[in-house]
Amino acid sequence: MQVVRGNDGDAVMSTIMNISSIATATVLQSMHTVGRTISLMLIGKKTGIDDLPDELIREIMFTIMEPSTRSEKVDDKLSIISPIVSENNPITPFPLTRVCRRWRRIACTTKSLWKSIAIIEPSFKHVHRVKLWLTYGDGYKLDIMLRQSYSVGDEERRATAEILAMLVQRVQKWSNVEFHFTENELPSLIAHHIHMIRHPNPSMLQTAIFSHQSRHMDIRERARDVWGSLQETTLKHLKWISPAPAMAFSSANIQTLNTSCFTFQVLLDTLRLCPNLSSIDVELLNVPPMDADHLEYRVEYPNLRSVAMKGHKTDIATFLRLHCLPSLTSLELDPIDVTSFIHLRGLILRSECTLRQLALEVRNVQALDVAGWLEQDFFQELETLSISGAEINDHVLFMLTCPPLRGNRPTYFEKLKFLFLGQLMSNVDDGTFLRMLGSRSRCTAQDRVGEGCHEYEVMINSCAESGLCIDFA
Repeated sequence: MQVVRGNDGDAVMSTIMNISSIATATVLQSMHTVGRTISLMLIGKKTGIDDLPDELIREIMFTIMEPSTRSEKVDDKLSIISPIVSENNPITPFPLTRVCRRWRRIACTTKSLWKSIAIIEPSFKHVHRVKLWLTYGDGYKLDIMLRQSYSVGDEERRATAEILAMLVQRVQKWSNVEFHFTENELPSLIAHHIHMIRHPNPSMLQTAIFSHQSRHMDIRERARDVWGSLQETTLKHLKWISPAPAMAFSSANIQTLNTSCFTFQVLLDTLRLCPNLSSIDVELLNVPPMDADHLEYRVEYPNLRSVAMKGHKTDIATFLRLHCLPSLTSLELDPIDVTSFIHLRGLILRSECTLRQLALEVRNVQALDVAGWLEQDFFQELETLSISGAEINDHVLFMLTCPPLRGNRPTYFEKLKFLFLGQLMSNVDDGTFLRMLGSRSRCTAQDRVGEGCHEYEVMINSCAESGLCIDFA
Protein backbone atom coordinates (compact mmCIF):
# COMPACT_ATOMS: atom_id res chain seq x y z
CA MET A 1 0.00 0.00 0.00
CA GLN A 2 1.02 3.61 -0.48
CA VAL A 3 0.07 6.65 1.52
CA VAL A 4 -0.05 10.01 -0.21
CA ARG A 5 -0.69 13.44 1.26
CA GLY A 6 -3.22 15.77 -0.28
CA ASN A 7 -3.02 19.53 -0.28
CA ASP A 8 -4.98 19.72 2.96
CA GLY A 9 -2.58 17.40 4.76
CA ASP A 10 -5.03 14.54 5.22
CA ALA A 11 -3.63 11.07 4.68
CA VAL A 12 -5.45 8.85 2.22
CA MET A 13 -4.79 5.39 0.91
CA SER A 14 -4.17 5.53 -2.81
CA THR A 15 -3.75 1.85 -3.55
CA ILE A 16 -5.36 -1.17 -1.93
CA MET A 17 -4.72 -4.51 -3.50
CA ASN A 18 -7.19 -7.36 -3.68
CA ILE A 19 -10.17 -5.60 -2.10
CA SER A 20 -13.69 -5.19 -3.42
CA SER A 21 -15.09 -1.82 -4.41
CA ILE A 22 -17.36 -1.76 -1.37
CA ALA A 23 -14.47 -2.44 0.97
CA THR A 24 -12.34 0.21 -0.74
CA ALA A 25 -14.98 2.85 -0.28
CA THR A 26 -15.62 2.00 3.35
CA VAL A 27 -11.93 1.84 4.26
CA LEU A 28 -11.26 5.21 2.62
CA GLN A 29 -14.24 6.70 4.39
CA SER A 30 -13.18 5.28 7.72
CA MET A 31 -9.70 6.73 7.37
CA HIS A 32 -11.32 10.13 7.11
CA THR A 33 -13.78 9.39 9.92
CA VAL A 34 -11.22 8.19 12.43
CA GLY A 35 -9.91 11.75 12.45
CA ARG A 36 -6.62 13.55 12.17
CA THR A 37 -4.84 11.30 14.67
CA ILE A 38 -3.80 8.91 11.93
CA SER A 39 -3.01 11.79 9.58
CA LEU A 40 -0.66 13.46 12.02
CA MET A 41 1.00 10.17 12.85
CA LEU A 42 1.65 9.39 9.21
CA ILE A 43 2.75 12.91 8.27
CA GLY A 44 4.85 13.64 11.35
CA LYS A 45 6.72 10.37 11.36
CA LYS A 46 6.65 9.88 7.60
CA THR A 47 5.47 6.33 8.02
CA GLY A 48 3.35 4.13 5.79
CA ILE A 49 0.00 2.58 6.52
CA ASP A 50 1.73 -0.73 7.17
CA ASP A 51 3.56 0.84 10.13
CA LEU A 52 0.37 1.54 12.05
CA PRO A 53 0.03 -0.60 15.19
CA ASP A 54 -2.51 -3.42 15.25
CA GLU A 55 -4.64 -1.55 17.78
CA LEU A 56 -5.12 1.36 15.40
CA ILE A 57 -5.95 -0.96 12.51
CA ARG A 58 -8.61 -2.53 14.73
CA GLU A 59 -10.05 0.92 15.44
CA ILE A 60 -10.28 1.51 11.70
CA MET A 61 -12.10 -1.79 11.31
CA PHE A 62 -14.54 -1.01 14.10
CA THR A 63 -15.23 2.37 12.51
CA ILE A 64 -16.02 0.68 9.20
CA MET A 65 -18.42 -1.74 10.88
CA GLU A 66 -20.12 0.84 13.11
CA PRO A 67 -23.81 1.27 12.21
CA SER A 68 -24.62 4.73 10.91
CA THR A 69 -27.58 5.09 13.27
CA ARG A 70 -28.38 3.85 16.74
CA SER A 71 -31.65 3.25 18.50
CA GLU A 72 -32.49 2.54 22.10
CA LYS A 73 -35.66 0.65 21.20
CA VAL A 74 -35.36 -3.04 21.77
CA ASP A 75 -36.97 -3.87 18.43
CA ASP A 76 -34.44 -1.75 16.54
CA LYS A 77 -31.27 -3.04 18.15
CA LEU A 78 -31.14 -6.11 15.94
CA SER A 79 -32.19 -4.34 12.75
CA ILE A 80 -28.77 -2.70 12.34
CA ILE A 81 -26.55 -5.73 12.90
CA SER A 82 -24.04 -6.84 10.29
CA PRO A 83 -25.59 -9.09 7.65
CA ILE A 84 -23.94 -11.88 5.69
CA VAL A 85 -25.84 -11.21 2.49
CA SER A 86 -28.19 -8.25 2.36
CA GLU A 87 -28.64 -5.68 -0.36
CA ASN A 88 -29.72 -3.08 2.16
CA ASN A 89 -26.71 -3.59 4.43
CA PRO A 90 -23.77 -4.74 2.31
CA ILE A 91 -20.97 -4.07 4.81
CA THR A 92 -19.61 -7.19 6.50
CA PRO A 93 -16.18 -7.96 7.98
CA PHE A 94 -15.29 -10.22 5.04
CA PRO A 95 -13.87 -7.46 2.78
CA LEU A 96 -11.50 -6.53 5.62
CA THR A 97 -9.93 -9.96 5.30
CA ARG A 98 -9.02 -9.26 1.67
CA VAL A 99 -7.05 -6.03 2.08
CA CYS A 100 -3.75 -7.79 2.75
CA ARG A 101 -2.37 -10.64 4.83
CA ARG A 102 -1.89 -8.44 7.88
CA TRP A 103 -5.42 -7.09 7.77
CA ARG A 104 -6.72 -10.62 7.29
CA ARG A 105 -4.85 -11.78 10.39
CA ILE A 106 -6.15 -8.88 12.47
CA ALA A 107 -9.74 -9.24 11.24
CA CYS A 108 -9.86 -13.00 11.72
CA THR A 109 -8.47 -12.79 15.26
CA THR A 110 -10.64 -9.88 16.41
CA LYS A 111 -13.64 -11.86 17.62
CA SER A 112 -15.78 -8.85 18.45
CA LEU A 113 -15.89 -7.94 14.74
CA TRP A 114 -17.97 -11.08 14.23
CA LYS A 115 -20.38 -10.57 17.12
CA SER A 116 -23.53 -10.14 15.01
CA ILE A 117 -24.86 -12.03 12.05
CA ALA A 118 -28.00 -11.70 9.92
CA ILE A 119 -29.30 -14.26 7.46
CA ILE A 120 -32.09 -12.94 5.26
CA GLU A 121 -33.98 -15.60 3.27
CA PRO A 122 -31.50 -18.44 3.93
CA SER A 123 -29.98 -20.20 0.95
CA PHE A 124 -27.00 -22.48 0.32
CA LYS A 125 -24.81 -19.44 -0.40
CA HIS A 126 -25.07 -18.54 3.28
CA VAL A 127 -23.95 -21.87 4.71
CA HIS A 128 -20.18 -21.62 4.18
CA ARG A 129 -20.06 -18.00 5.29
CA VAL A 130 -21.95 -18.80 8.47
CA LYS A 131 -19.38 -21.48 9.22
CA LEU A 132 -16.51 -19.03 8.71
CA TRP A 133 -18.32 -16.35 10.69
CA LEU A 134 -18.80 -18.61 13.70
CA THR A 135 -15.18 -19.80 13.47
CA TYR A 136 -13.79 -16.26 13.55
CA GLY A 137 -16.08 -15.22 16.42
CA ASP A 138 -15.80 -18.47 18.37
CA GLY A 139 -16.27 -17.93 22.10
CA TYR A 140 -17.59 -14.38 21.77
CA LYS A 141 -21.19 -13.41 22.46
CA LEU A 142 -23.37 -13.55 19.36
CA ASP A 143 -26.30 -11.53 18.02
CA ILE A 144 -28.38 -13.39 15.44
CA MET A 145 -31.12 -12.45 13.01
CA LEU A 146 -32.65 -15.12 10.79
CA ARG A 147 -35.61 -14.17 8.62
CA GLN A 148 -37.27 -16.58 6.22
CA SER A 149 -39.01 -15.45 3.05
CA TYR A 150 -42.80 -15.37 2.80
CA SER A 151 -42.82 -18.52 0.69
CA VAL A 152 -40.26 -21.09 1.82
CA GLY A 153 -39.01 -23.45 -0.86
CA ASP A 154 -37.04 -26.66 -0.52
CA GLU A 155 -33.61 -24.99 -0.75
CA GLU A 156 -34.47 -22.40 1.88
CA ARG A 157 -35.86 -25.05 4.21
CA ARG A 158 -32.73 -27.18 3.89
CA ALA A 159 -30.40 -24.18 4.18
CA THR A 160 -32.25 -23.03 7.30
CA ALA A 161 -31.76 -26.46 8.86
CA GLU A 162 -28.01 -26.47 8.09
CA ILE A 163 -27.52 -22.95 9.43
CA LEU A 164 -29.51 -23.61 12.61
CA ALA A 165 -27.49 -26.79 13.18
CA MET A 166 -24.39 -24.58 13.43
CA LEU A 167 -26.03 -21.80 15.44
CA VAL A 168 -27.51 -24.03 18.14
CA GLN A 169 -24.05 -25.41 18.91
CA ARG A 170 -23.27 -21.95 20.32
CA VAL A 171 -26.59 -21.39 22.03
CA GLN A 172 -24.81 -20.53 25.29
CA LYS A 173 -23.20 -17.56 23.53
CA TRP A 174 -26.43 -16.11 22.16
CA SER A 175 -26.87 -12.54 23.36
CA ASN A 176 -29.63 -11.06 21.17
CA VAL A 177 -31.58 -13.29 18.80
CA GLU A 178 -34.34 -12.63 16.32
CA PHE A 179 -36.03 -15.48 14.45
CA HIS A 180 -38.83 -14.95 11.94
CA PHE A 181 -40.22 -18.23 10.65
CA THR A 182 -42.80 -18.42 7.89
CA GLU A 183 -46.11 -20.24 8.24
CA ASN A 184 -45.72 -23.97 8.94
CA GLU A 185 -42.10 -23.39 9.92
CA LEU A 186 -40.68 -23.65 13.42
CA PRO A 187 -37.64 -25.89 13.04
CA SER A 188 -37.39 -28.69 15.55
CA LEU A 189 -33.72 -27.77 16.12
CA ILE A 190 -34.83 -24.63 17.94
CA ALA A 191 -37.23 -26.54 20.17
CA HIS A 192 -34.70 -29.29 20.89
CA HIS A 193 -31.75 -27.03 21.76
CA ILE A 194 -33.22 -23.86 23.24
CA HIS A 195 -33.37 -25.50 26.66
CA MET A 196 -29.55 -25.42 26.72
CA ILE A 197 -29.66 -21.71 27.57
CA ARG A 198 -30.79 -22.73 31.06
CA HIS A 199 -28.07 -25.22 31.98
CA PRO A 200 -25.45 -26.23 32.89
CA ASN A 201 -24.19 -22.63 32.93
CA PRO A 202 -26.20 -19.41 32.70
CA SER A 203 -26.37 -18.06 29.17
CA MET A 204 -25.67 -14.57 27.86
CA LEU A 205 -29.15 -14.20 26.36
CA GLN A 206 -30.57 -10.70 26.82
CA THR A 207 -33.06 -10.18 23.99
CA ALA A 208 -35.18 -12.66 22.05
CA ILE A 209 -37.69 -12.10 19.25
CA PHE A 210 -39.63 -15.09 17.93
CA SER A 211 -42.38 -14.95 15.34
CA HIS A 212 -44.17 -17.75 13.49
CA GLN A 213 -47.73 -18.10 12.27
CA SER A 214 -48.26 -21.84 12.00
CA ARG A 215 -51.40 -23.37 13.47
CA HIS A 216 -50.28 -26.98 12.99
CA MET A 217 -50.52 -28.85 16.27
CA ASP A 218 -46.99 -30.27 16.26
CA ILE A 219 -45.47 -26.84 15.61
CA ARG A 220 -47.62 -25.32 18.34
CA GLU A 221 -46.19 -27.92 20.72
CA ARG A 222 -42.68 -26.89 19.67
CA ALA A 223 -43.62 -23.27 20.35
CA ARG A 224 -44.71 -24.16 23.87
CA ASP A 225 -41.41 -25.96 24.44
CA VAL A 226 -39.45 -22.88 23.35
CA TRP A 227 -41.67 -20.64 25.48
CA GLY A 228 -41.09 -22.79 28.53
CA SER A 229 -37.32 -22.85 28.01
CA LEU A 230 -37.11 -19.05 27.97
CA GLN A 231 -38.49 -18.71 31.48
CA GLU A 232 -36.33 -18.11 34.55
CA THR A 233 -33.29 -17.30 32.40
CA THR A 234 -31.08 -14.23 31.99
CA LEU A 235 -33.50 -12.96 29.33
CA LYS A 236 -34.51 -9.31 29.82
CA HIS A 237 -36.45 -8.50 26.64
CA LEU A 238 -38.86 -10.83 24.85
CA LYS A 239 -41.11 -10.35 21.83
CA TRP A 240 -43.23 -13.40 21.04
CA ILE A 241 -45.61 -13.42 18.07
CA SER A 242 -47.41 -16.75 17.81
CA PRO A 243 -50.98 -18.01 17.34
CA ALA A 244 -50.46 -20.64 20.01
CA PRO A 245 -51.96 -19.74 23.41
CA ALA A 246 -49.19 -19.53 25.96
CA MET A 247 -48.97 -20.19 29.64
CA ALA A 248 -47.94 -17.38 31.94
CA PHE A 249 -44.35 -16.17 31.75
CA SER A 250 -42.30 -16.37 34.93
CA SER A 251 -38.97 -14.64 35.41
CA ALA A 252 -37.39 -12.27 37.90
CA ASN A 253 -35.13 -10.92 35.14
CA ILE A 254 -37.62 -10.07 32.39
CA GLN A 255 -38.08 -6.32 31.92
CA THR A 256 -39.96 -5.91 28.63
CA LEU A 257 -42.52 -8.31 27.17
CA ASN A 258 -44.39 -8.08 23.86
CA THR A 259 -46.77 -10.87 22.93
CA SER A 260 -49.99 -11.68 21.10
CA CYS A 261 -50.84 -15.04 22.66
CA PHE A 262 -52.25 -14.20 26.11
CA THR A 263 -55.69 -14.51 27.54
CA PHE A 264 -56.55 -11.89 30.14
CA GLN A 265 -56.09 -14.36 32.99
CA VAL A 266 -52.64 -15.33 31.68
CA LEU A 267 -51.75 -11.63 31.53
CA LEU A 268 -52.68 -11.18 35.19
CA ASP A 269 -50.65 -14.25 36.15
CA THR A 270 -47.64 -13.01 34.16
CA LEU A 271 -47.66 -9.63 35.89
CA ARG A 272 -47.65 -11.41 39.23
CA LEU A 273 -44.80 -13.76 38.25
CA CYS A 274 -42.55 -11.06 36.72
CA PRO A 275 -41.97 -8.55 39.54
CA ASN A 276 -39.36 -6.51 37.64
CA LEU A 277 -41.37 -6.07 34.46
CA SER A 278 -41.18 -2.44 33.33
CA SER A 279 -42.92 -2.61 29.94
CA ILE A 280 -45.64 -4.86 28.56
CA ASP A 281 -47.22 -4.76 25.10
CA VAL A 282 -49.95 -7.37 24.73
CA GLU A 283 -52.65 -8.17 22.19
CA LEU A 284 -55.13 -10.42 23.95
CA LEU A 285 -56.55 -13.46 22.22
CA ASN A 286 -60.00 -13.10 20.72
CA VAL A 287 -61.86 -15.02 23.42
CA PRO A 288 -64.78 -14.03 25.67
CA PRO A 289 -63.75 -11.54 28.38
CA MET A 290 -63.04 -12.71 31.89
CA ASP A 291 -65.85 -12.39 34.41
CA ALA A 292 -64.24 -10.17 37.03
CA ASP A 293 -67.16 -8.19 38.44
CA HIS A 294 -66.68 -9.89 41.80
CA LEU A 295 -63.00 -8.91 42.05
CA GLU A 296 -62.33 -5.92 44.27
CA TYR A 297 -58.66 -6.29 45.18
CA ARG A 298 -55.98 -3.78 44.18
CA VAL A 299 -52.55 -4.90 42.98
CA GLU A 300 -49.62 -2.49 42.81
CA TYR A 301 -46.76 -2.95 40.35
CA PRO A 302 -44.20 -0.27 41.22
CA ASN A 303 -41.81 -1.08 38.35
CA LEU A 304 -44.30 -1.07 35.47
CA ARG A 305 -43.67 2.07 33.40
CA SER A 306 -45.24 1.27 30.03
CA VAL A 307 -48.47 -0.59 29.21
CA ALA A 308 -49.91 -1.23 25.74
CA MET A 309 -53.03 -3.39 25.61
CA LYS A 310 -55.36 -4.42 22.81
CA GLY A 311 -58.32 -6.67 23.55
CA HIS A 312 -61.92 -6.77 24.68
CA LYS A 313 -63.08 -3.51 26.24
CA THR A 314 -64.35 -5.39 29.31
CA ASP A 315 -60.91 -6.85 30.02
CA ILE A 316 -59.30 -3.43 29.56
CA ALA A 317 -61.77 -1.88 32.00
CA THR A 318 -61.04 -4.67 34.49
CA PHE A 319 -57.29 -4.08 34.19
CA LEU A 320 -57.71 -0.36 34.84
CA ARG A 321 -59.97 -1.03 37.82
CA LEU A 322 -57.79 -3.58 39.59
CA HIS A 323 -54.32 -2.08 39.43
CA CYS A 324 -52.13 0.66 40.82
CA LEU A 325 -49.12 1.70 38.70
CA PRO A 326 -47.19 4.54 40.40
CA SER A 327 -44.36 4.53 37.82
CA LEU A 328 -46.60 4.52 34.74
CA THR A 329 -45.45 7.01 32.06
CA SER A 330 -46.75 5.46 28.81
CA LEU A 331 -50.20 4.00 28.16
CA GLU A 332 -51.84 2.62 24.98
CA LEU A 333 -55.36 1.21 25.06
CA ASP A 334 -57.38 -0.29 22.20
CA PRO A 335 -60.32 0.11 22.58
CA ILE A 336 -61.60 2.51 25.21
CA ASP A 337 -65.09 3.95 25.67
CA VAL A 338 -66.71 6.35 28.11
CA THR A 339 -67.12 3.66 30.78
CA SER A 340 -63.50 2.54 30.48
CA PHE A 341 -62.33 6.14 30.77
CA ILE A 342 -63.88 6.35 34.21
CA HIS A 343 -61.64 3.47 35.27
CA LEU A 344 -58.66 5.07 33.49
CA ARG A 345 -59.17 8.22 35.49
CA GLY A 346 -59.37 6.16 38.66
CA LEU A 347 -56.13 4.34 37.81
CA ILE A 348 -54.18 7.56 37.24
CA LEU A 349 -55.49 9.30 40.36
CA ARG A 350 -54.98 6.20 42.47
CA SER A 351 -51.46 5.63 41.15
CA GLU A 352 -50.43 9.31 41.33
CA CYS A 353 -48.36 8.70 38.19
CA THR A 354 -47.20 11.22 35.58
CA LEU A 355 -48.16 10.22 32.05
CA ARG A 356 -45.85 11.31 29.22
CA GLN A 357 -47.34 9.24 26.39
CA LEU A 358 -50.99 8.38 25.79
CA ALA A 359 -52.56 6.58 22.81
CA LEU A 360 -56.27 5.77 22.78
CA GLU A 361 -58.35 3.95 20.16
CA VAL A 362 -61.81 5.12 21.15
CA ARG A 363 -65.19 3.52 20.50
CA ASN A 364 -68.60 5.20 20.61
CA VAL A 365 -67.16 8.48 21.87
CA GLN A 366 -68.36 11.92 20.80
CA ALA A 367 -66.16 14.97 20.28
CA LEU A 368 -67.63 16.50 23.44
CA ASP A 369 -66.43 13.50 25.45
CA VAL A 370 -62.93 13.87 23.99
CA ALA A 371 -62.87 17.54 24.99
CA GLY A 372 -63.82 16.57 28.52
CA TRP A 373 -61.00 14.03 28.64
CA LEU A 374 -58.41 16.53 27.46
CA GLU A 375 -59.34 18.97 30.21
CA GLN A 376 -58.15 16.58 32.90
CA ASP A 377 -55.23 17.93 34.94
CA PHE A 378 -53.43 14.59 34.97
CA PHE A 379 -52.98 14.72 31.17
CA GLN A 380 -51.21 18.07 31.09
CA GLU A 381 -47.68 16.61 31.30
CA LEU A 382 -48.18 14.65 28.08
CA GLU A 383 -45.47 14.83 25.42
CA THR A 384 -47.20 12.39 23.04
CA LEU A 385 -50.96 12.27 22.48
CA SER A 386 -52.77 10.02 20.01
CA ILE A 387 -56.55 9.78 19.81
CA SER A 388 -58.12 7.89 16.93
CA GLY A 389 -61.63 6.64 16.33
CA ALA A 390 -63.44 9.86 17.30
CA GLU A 391 -64.28 12.86 15.16
CA ILE A 392 -62.59 16.08 16.25
CA ASN A 393 -64.48 19.39 16.32
CA ASP A 394 -63.49 23.07 16.54
CA HIS A 395 -63.68 23.08 20.33
CA VAL A 396 -61.02 20.35 20.60
CA LEU A 397 -58.80 22.23 18.15
CA PHE A 398 -59.16 25.42 20.21
CA MET A 399 -58.04 23.45 23.26
CA LEU A 400 -54.99 22.13 21.41
CA THR A 401 -53.89 25.57 20.21
CA CYS A 402 -50.92 26.71 22.27
CA PRO A 403 -50.80 29.52 23.19
CA PRO A 404 -54.60 29.93 23.12
CA LEU A 405 -56.08 32.37 20.63
CA ARG A 406 -57.82 34.26 23.41
CA GLY A 407 -56.04 35.36 26.53
CA ASN A 408 -58.76 34.20 28.90
CA ARG A 409 -58.64 30.60 27.64
CA PRO A 410 -56.63 28.03 29.62
CA THR A 411 -53.49 26.58 28.04
CA TYR A 412 -53.39 22.82 27.52
CA PHE A 413 -50.51 20.46 26.78
CA GLU A 414 -47.63 22.93 26.82
CA LYS A 415 -45.10 20.08 26.69
CA LEU A 416 -46.69 18.28 23.74
CA LYS A 417 -44.19 17.17 21.06
CA PHE A 418 -46.22 14.65 19.03
CA LEU A 419 -49.92 14.81 18.26
CA PHE A 420 -52.11 12.42 16.27
CA LEU A 421 -55.84 12.97 15.85
CA GLY A 422 -58.13 10.60 14.01
CA GLN A 423 -60.52 12.51 11.75
CA LEU A 424 -61.78 16.08 11.63
CA MET A 425 -65.50 16.66 11.50
CA SER A 426 -66.71 17.92 8.12
CA ASN A 427 -67.77 21.30 9.53
CA VAL A 428 -64.42 22.12 11.15
CA ASP A 429 -63.16 25.58 10.25
CA ASP A 430 -59.97 25.43 8.18
CA GLY A 431 -58.54 28.48 9.88
CA THR A 432 -59.02 26.99 13.34
CA PHE A 433 -57.20 23.85 12.30
CA LEU A 434 -54.34 25.72 10.63
CA ARG A 435 -53.82 27.99 13.62
CA MET A 436 -53.63 24.99 15.91
CA LEU A 437 -51.21 23.26 13.57
CA GLY A 438 -49.07 26.36 13.24
CA SER A 439 -48.93 26.97 16.96
CA ARG A 440 -47.77 23.41 17.57
CA SER A 441 -45.35 23.25 14.65
CA ARG A 442 -43.46 26.49 15.05
CA CYS A 443 -43.78 28.15 18.43
CA THR A 444 -41.30 27.25 21.15
CA ALA A 445 -41.46 28.29 24.78
CA GLN A 446 -39.26 31.32 24.03
CA ASP A 447 -41.33 32.23 20.95
CA ARG A 448 -44.43 32.43 23.06
CA VAL A 449 -42.97 35.37 24.96
CA GLY A 450 -43.68 38.52 22.95
CA GLU A 451 -44.12 38.43 19.17
CA GLY A 452 -42.09 35.33 18.28
CA CYS A 453 -44.97 33.73 16.34
CA HIS A 454 -46.32 36.85 14.65
CA GLU A 455 -44.79 36.13 11.22
CA TYR A 456 -46.06 32.56 11.23
CA GLU A 457 -49.51 33.72 12.38
CA VAL A 458 -49.72 36.01 9.36
CA MET A 459 -48.87 33.09 7.05
CA ILE A 460 -51.47 30.83 8.67
CA ASN A 461 -54.13 33.53 8.38
CA SER A 462 -53.29 33.90 4.70
CA CYS A 463 -53.65 30.13 4.15
CA ALA A 464 -56.99 30.10 5.94
CA GLU A 465 -58.34 32.99 3.89
CA SER A 466 -57.31 31.27 0.65
CA GLY A 467 -59.41 28.25 1.55
CA LEU A 468 -56.55 25.75 2.14
CA CYS A 469 -57.91 22.51 3.61
CA ILE A 470 -55.78 19.75 5.17
CA ASP A 471 -57.16 16.28 5.80
CA PHE A 472 -55.90 15.26 9.23
CA ALA A 473 -56.45 11.50 8.99
